[in-house]
Amino acid sequence: MDELTQGTRIYYSGDMANIEGFGHIRKVLLSKWGTNYNILMEDGREKNVSHSAFGPEYSGHCNPRFVTETAYNEYKQKQIKKFVGTLESADTGKPVDVYADENGLLTI
Repeated sequence: MDELTQGTRIYYSGDMANIEGFGHIRKVLLSKWGTNYNILMEDGREKNVSHSAFGPEYSGHCNPRFVTETAYNEYKQKQIKKFVGTLESADTGKPVDVYADENGLLTI
């Protein structure tokens, strides 16, 4: 997992009561009970999260709730490659050009 420092971009997978989203670590809070992070989400929400809520890899669901934006983007790229492979095998084997914009929307 990337080192979690002030300014690290994160992805929160959300839960039943809270929407998913991106944000960044505003403060790293060290105490005798461990490391916590004060996170500011892009939509203005603020969260205080323990280090144990973060995972090294995103797997497309809610466990872990928090990952780095890098880990989220790696998962997204793997999914796009799988999708392209499915298109190519369903067709005549011809390459398919698929592009993802900054929001993850695909264009074929």
